[in-house]
Amino acid sequence: NEPVIIDVNGRGRLFRFTQSNCSVRNLAVTGCTHPGANGFICMGSYGVYPVFTNCVFRNTSGYGQRNAFHNSAYNSRLYDCAYTNNSARLNGNKGVYGCDFIGNTGLFENMDAYGCRFEANSSGGYLDRPLVLSNCSFIANEGGGSGMIRLTSAQATQIADCTFEENTNTLIRLDLNESVAGSVEVSGCTFSSNVVTKDAQLYSRGGHSLSLLIYNNTNNFTSASAAWSRLIVKDTIFEGSQFTDGGYRRGMAEVFGVTATGCTFRAFNSSFQHTIGDDTYAMSACNSRLECCDISGGDVSDCVLDRCSLHDVGNPAYACFRDYCRVTNTLVANCGKMLYVANYGNAGGIHDAEFVNCTFANNDALTYRSLYGGDSTNDLKFVNCLFNSNTNGSGKETDISMMNGSTATLNCWISKVSFDHCFYGKFEAYGNLTAESFAAKTNGVDTLSLCVDPKFVKDSRPDAS
Repeated sequence: NEPVIIDVNGRGRLFRFTQSNCSVRNLAVTGCTHPGANGFICMGSYGVYPVFTNCVFRNTSGYGQRNAFHNSAYNSRLYDCAYTNNSARLNGNKGVYGCDFIGNTGLFENMDAYGCRFEANSSGGYLDRPLVLSNCSFIANEGGGSGMIRLTSAQATQIADCTFEENTNTLIRLDLNESVAGSVEVSGCTFSSNVVTKDAQLYSRGGHSLSLLIYNNTNNFTSASAAWSRLIVKDTIFEGSQFTDGGYRRGMAEVFGVTATGCTFRAFNSSFQHTIGDDTYAMSACNSRLECCDISGGDVSDCVLDRCSLHDVGNPAYACFRDYCRVTNTLVANCGKMLYVANYGNAGGIHDAEFVNCTFANNDALTYRSLYGGDSTNDLKFVNCLFNSNTNGSGKETDISMMNGSTATLNCWISKVSFDHCFYGKFEAYGNLTAESFAAKTNGVDTLSLCVDPKFVKDSRPDAS
C-alpha cells in the first residue's frame, strides 16, 4: 500500500501512546520538529511498546537534536522503515529490522539493528551504545575521530556479519576504563575500501602518529592484555583500506588494542603505498594480539602474534615488524625490505623482540640494523627459527645480513642478537659482518647452525579451532 503522508510542517508531537499493543503501518512523516520537547514523533508511558512497519521518517529536527522517540519508545520496534535526512536523535529503540538510515546528522542511541542499511550519515549520525548490530551494511558514512559506532558503557555488544564499505575515519571506538565491565565482539564482518584521514589520529608516540579504523582506548587500562580482552575481532576481513593524509611519520592501522582471531588482513588500496622517504605507515595492527591470522596488508607494531602467516607485504616503511613484538609459531614469507630491524629511533623499527618457532623464507629482508644509542633493553631473540632463501635487500642471497657496517653496529649485533636452536641456509659477508664476525653466532652450542638443503613447508599452521 502507498503510505499515508503527514506533513507536520514544523509543529509539535505527532504521537503519544498510552496503551500497549500499538501499531502504525504505511505512514510517511515529514517536517516533524519541536523546539523544546523530547519524543516529538513518538512519546508514551513506560511499558508501552509501539511497533512501526513500512513507515518513512524524513526531515525531522529538534532543538539541540531532541529525541524523535522518547520514554516508551526506548522499547519501540521498527520494521522495514526508512529514516532519512533527519537531525533529530533516534533514541532507545529496542530493535529495528530491515530499515534504511540514510543521510542523517542526528545520533542513534541505545539502538539494536538487524539487517539494516546505514548510508551517507555524517559524524553526528553515529550509533551510541548499541547492544546488537547483526547483518547490517555501513556504506559511505563519516565516522570522525570519535567513531561511527561508540561504546562507552558497561554492556556486552555484539557486531556480527556486517559489512563496512567506503566509510571515512574511525568506525568502531571503545572507551572504557578497567573498572567498567563492558566488552565488544566483532565477528564475521568485512571492512572494505574504508578511508582514514588525520581527523582520526588517535595514537602518537615519539613524534609518530596513527589514524585508526578500529580503536580501543588502551590508556584506560593498567596493561595491554587487560585492554585486548575487551575488544575481540573474529573471522573478519580487512581489505582495500586507505590513508589519505600521508606525510612525515604519519599513517594508519586497521586495528588497535584488540584481540584478533582468524582474521584476514589483505592489501591496502593501491593508491596508498608505504613511502620510506616521508615515513608513511600502512599497519594492519598496532598494540594488539593476533591469533591464527593471515596478514598480507601492512606492518604490525607492538603486537603479540601466534600461529599467523605474514606474507607478501611489499616495501614497508622500515619494517614488517616494529616495536615490542612477540611472535610464535608464525610463517613470514615473500615480504619486502627490512623484515626485522633493530630500533630505528623512537617507533621506527623493532626492538626488545622475540621470535619463537618461526620460519622466514623468500623475503627481501635486511635482518639487522644498528641499535641507535645502544639501548640496553633492545635485545632481539630468535628461538627454534628457520631462515631460508632470503636476500639482503640488494638482491644478494643471504639469510642473515646487517645494513649498517659500522663497528658500533657490529658490537650491537654481537651483544644484542641471540639465536637458540636456529638454522639458516646461506650466508654472504656484507660490510663488517664478515665470516669471522658471523662465526660469533655459530660457534656456540645449539645457537645458529647451517641447514643443508632445508625442507620448507609453506604453511603448517593449525586452524583457529
